[in-house]
Amino acid sequence: MSYCRHCGAHLVVLAAVAASSSAARPAIQHEVFVSPSGSDGSSGTSSDTPVATLRRARDLLRGAPRPATVHIAAGHYFLGNESLSLGPPDGGGVLWEGEPNGSSVVHAGTRIVGWRRHGDSGTYRAPWTGSRFFALTEGRHAAALARHPDPGSGYIALTQKTSDTVGWVPGTVPNFTCTEAHQCQAYLQCNYFAEIHNVALGSVNQSTSTLKYERQPHCSMHMGMGGVMLLGALEFLSAPGEFAISGGYVYYRPFDSFTPIENLIIVASIPERAVELVGSSSAALVEDITFSDLTFVGSGANYSWQIAWDNGPTSPHGEGYQSNYIMTAMQQGQFYFENDSRIPVPGCELLAAGQSTVWMQGYAQNNNITGNLIRESGLCAVYISGYCRASSSEDRRRRRLAVAANGTDVTDADVGGGRERARLREAYHSRECVYTSFSSPEEAYVSKNNTIAHNYMVNGNLAIGGYAGIYLYESGENTIRNNIIKRFARDAIGLFGSELAFGETQDGVRAPTQSTKSSL
Repeated sequence: MSYCRHCGAHLVVLAAVAASSSAARPAIQHEVFVSPSGSDGSSGTSSDTPVATLRRARDLLRGAPRPATVHIAAGHYFLGNESLSLGPPDGGGVLWEGEPNGSSVVHAGTRIVGWRRHGDSGTYRAPWTGSRFFALTEGRHAAALARHPDPGSGYIALTQKTSDTVGWVPGTVPNFTCTEAHQCQAYLQCNYFAEIHNVALGSVNQSTSTLKYERQPHCSMHMGMGGVMLLGALEFLSAPGEFAISGGYVYYRPFDSFTPIENLIIVASIPERAVELVGSSSAALVEDITFSDLTFVGSGANYSWQIAWDNGPTSPHGEGYQSNYIMTAMQQGQFYFENDSRIPVPGCELLAAGQSTVWMQGYAQNNNITGNLIRESGLCAVYISGYCRASSSEDRRRRRLAVAANGTDVTDADVGGGRERARLREAYHSRECVYTSFSSPEEAYVSKNNTIAHNYMVNGNLAIGGYAGIYLYESGENTIRNNIIKRFARDAIGLFGSELAFGETQDGVRAPTQSTKSSL
């Protein structure tokens, strides 16, 4: 069994344990075979009659006896615009198993074909009429939106930063145009937080060297603190591994300049989840599904990212401020878990995720991410997030959210001004943080007992900085051991919970009204 080949000798022990456990498995009752040369009209009952897609294999498994195995032959599989979605009917003892050495490769997206050389700088272009995308892969590696300055060159030399406008030193940014929706973004590094915002169409002013954001950022952008990069304009495409989309074409400069481009596997990563395992509630879980010896490459990114959102009625840290809770738009993973239990992912290669590689949301217990190579994550390698829980002040804020979103019987003063009113309205509709009240801490404690072990995690925060290799929010009693974590922007491992002010009540428990002193 081929586990992470880059992680060292400790995985030899893991492989032996896996072999021992596999010997004790009950007899397989049903098998489905998948091959790139198969047909979804076939029965899938043998290697001679394989189906072609993972979704067809899933459908054939529904209602079949358990335990069952899906045999995935070596080759490349493309998920197109949709995730491989698995729910409670798809569990109960199913193994999705690839060939050894990572040769069964699943791409979260659509392969781009029809490349032609564009100019003489090593850039190619191919026609594209599908949805705009914000992540692309070549082979097993992540490409990046064309940017200025180039990676390793710091940030733009700025002359001004206001609430919605940025200006730069004339002559330091090439002339560029943003004529299509979501074509250009501005990356804002604010202290240790970061955001990505669309550039408002028609706002680029070359004569004044300024542009406006489509919406106002939430992080503070003071002169001398943080920085800005510009993304997406065709004029910024200057380095291998960069792409841009303009005028019905994808433009790309390959990493590999020696292989003919028609032989390269270049994929538009569209679905933000390659595999989603979602139960309908804690009473209807997805359980007992294993993924082994598979390679997953890519997943989609969002065009607008925000990490910390100061969403209280006062600024910068009012009621309801959740600095450790992440925006809904970023609650995505190449592997996405929600209402799951006993989902092992051993011995896989999880590569080039557009956002986080593994995301566990809400109820997640006894899941196991073990012995994997996790490389080139857009955000975190593994993010485990329990519920965003309501305090007594948050209950009051939640009522204001509903009024700000749906009614007019509230003044700007009630919610902290017109700007705050708009932000509250957006938070309510986007369900940025679904606050939930519980009768006790025990009832709220649903994210626990997961294992993250023997993984090699390297090169994270590629799309947005400021987070950890492994990040846990409102999650406990997890086992994290023997992981190698390298080259993430902030922490190797982050452990956080919701903030509770003195005197606040959460889940029936009241916090102290003042701090106390202790002595040793």
